[in-house]
Amino acid sequence: MPELQTLAHGEQNWDSKVNAAIDYLNKTGEKVDNLKWTESTDEGIVLLNGFTGWISYSYLPVGDKKLVVLKGALKGNIEKGKSIEVLTIPDIIRPKDAIYQCTYWDKTYQITDNKLVAFAPNGDVNPTFWNVIFKFVYKI
Repeated sequence: MPELQTLAHGEQNWDSKVNAAIDYLNKTGEKVDNLKWTESTDEGIVLLNGFTGWISYSYLPVGDKKLVVLKGALKGNIEKGKSIEVLTIPDIIRPKDAIYQCTYWDKTYQITDNKLVAFAPNGDVNPTFWNVIFKFVYKI
């Protein structure tokens, strides 16, 4: 980000206020990396236990943190009342010391470390269409 210029003239009260804002923006601009999202299709994703479908993720670096969006639609067998590992995610978007969980329709999904796990209380064996649909937004 090009460095912004400070005021050199005008009423002093305004100079100090505007200059403080400009200094803040100059320092912050380095941390947000111009708000550029990094896009990926399924790079680094490994499907497990016979699941097929599509997954994508993107992340936005902000200082020393990242805002991550992970979404997908998969098809695979889930036994009634059992959890099953669906996929592994790459280290670049892996939550550290956190568990993220969401529920869509009758299924619950959980990200722990580098695994996404699905749970269906009623099961879903031999589905004819995508039966694992998720979207996570989280900070790492």
